Amino acid sequence: MGIRLGEPRMPALLTGHGRPGFYLRVLQEGEVGAGDPITLVHRDPAGLTVRRVSQLLYTAARDAASLRAALAVPALSEGWKESFRQLLAAGVRPGNAGLAPQAASEPAYPGFRRFAVTRVVRESARVVSVHLDPGDGGAVSSWLPGQYVPVRLVDADGPVVRSYSLSTPTGPRMRISVKREGRGSGLVHALRVGAAVEVAAPRGGFGFDPSAAEPAVLVSAGIGVTPLLSCLLAQAATRPERRIVWVHVARSPAEHSLAAEADAALARMPAAVRHLRYTAADAATRGDAAGRLTLEALADLGVDAAFSAYVCGPDGFAAGVRGMLDALGLPATAVHVESFGSAAAGGTAGRSAHPPSRSAHPPSPPAAGGPPVTFARAGVTTGFDPSRWGNLLELAEACDVPVRWSCRTGVCHSCETSLVDGAVDYEPEPLEPPGGELVLVCCARPTAAVTLDL
Repeated sequence: MGIRLGEPRMPALLTGHGRPGFYLRVLQEGEVGAGDPITLVHRDPAGLTVRRVSQLLYTAARDAASLRAALAVPALSEGWKESFRQLLAAGVRPGNAGLAPQAASEPAYPGFRRFAVTRVVRESARVVSVHLDPGDGGAVSSWLPGQYVPVRLVDADGPVVRSYSLSTPTGPRMRISVKREGRGSGLVHALRVGAAVEVAAPRGGFGFDPSAAEPAVLVSAGIGVTPLLSCLLAQAATRPERRIVWVHVARSPAEHSLAAEADAALARMPAAVRHLRYTAADAATRGDAAGRLTLEALADLGVDAAFSAYVCGPDGFAAGVRGMLDALGLPATAVHVESFGSAAAGGTAGRSAHPPSRSAHPPSPPAAGGPPVTFARAGVTTGFDPSRWGNLLELAEACDVPVRWSCRTGVCHSCETSLVDGAVDYEPEPLEPPGGELVLVCCARPTAAVTLDL
C-alpha cells in the first residue's frame, strides 16, 4: 500500500487508525462480487472487534483480560495468538514483546561502565583471555551462556568499539577471549593488568538453556569456541548428566584455544562426547578425526532431529553446518547460530537471513559530518549525514551492516536494536515506542554520538 501510493508512512497510518488490513481468510474458494449478500453466521462471544484486536497488538491500549479474550477466539491465526502470549508473559513494561520478544529483556545498565584488567592469559598462538572487574568496586552483572559484551577502547585514531563473547558463564569477573586479527583486537592484546576498559552490559540472544532436557550439539570453529565454551561450562555446572555432543574444528593444536578447559568440563559429563578435528595437513591425525567436519561425522555421533544445536564460527562454516543439521532433520527453530560480526539479518521479518554478500564497511563516499554512529558488532564507525540518510536503517544499509526490517515506519518492531550508548529521536514517531534501551532503527535519527548493537 505504501509503495503503490508513494507514502512510506502508510503502514503506520493504517494501523494507527485501526485499519490494519488483516480481515479475512478463505475457508472455501468461490466467486464474490459487489452487491452479494453477506450473512452473519457467528459472532465472537467476547465481542472483540477487528479494531480492538489490532490495538491489542500494535498499541499500548491493552490489558490482560482483553489479551486472554483474544486468545480464546478460534478464528484468530496462530501467529497473532503467539504474539498475544508473548505480551501476557512480558507483563506491564515498555515496548512490545508481542512484535519483538527481545523487548522483554533489557541490558543490566545503560551505556558503558569502567572495568579494570585483573589478569591476562595467553590461550593459544593468537588468542588471549582478559579478565575484567568493575572499576567502581561494584558487583559484576550476571549474564547468560553465550552472551557477549561491547568493549570500547581508545588509540591515537580515536575510540574503537568491538563486541566480544564472554567465555565463562558466571562471575565473579568477566572474561573475554580474543583472537588477534585487527585494530580492535590489537588493542585488547596490548592490555596489561591494571589497564582501564569501558564495557557495556552483557547482551545477545544465543538462547542456550543448561536446564533443558533434550540432547544438544555444540559446534564451533576457531575463535567461535568462546561462546560455546561458556555454554559447556554452564552445562557441566547445572546438569552434567545431559547428553552433549561437543564438536570443534581448529587448524592445529597451537591454534586450539581453551582446549584444556573444555576437556576438563567434558570429563565431568558422563553422557558427553567430544569430536575434535584439525584441518592443517601436518596436524590432521592429532584430532579425533582428520580433515573438515562432514555430515556423516555428525550422523555417526548420533545427532538427529531430537537435538537442539548451537553453532559459532566463520560465516561459511556456520552456513555449511546449518545445511548438515537441516539434512539430519533438525527443525530451524532448534538451530541457533552466533555470528562473528553483525547479527544475521534480512529484509523480511521472520525469515532466516543469509550473511551479507559484502563485509560491513564505512559508506562511500565517506560521511562529511554529523553525529558519529558506531555499529559495535560490525566494527564500523561513521558520521550520520541527514542530507544522505533519513534514518539509522538507511545508514546501516549504506554500510552493508545487516539489519532485520519489515515495515520501515515504526509499526512492526522487527528492526528493534539495542542502543548501547547515545540518544535518538524519531521521524515518523513509532506507533508504540520500544522498551528499555532499544531503538527502532527504521525511523530513528541520532541526536548525539550513538553506539548500536549491530
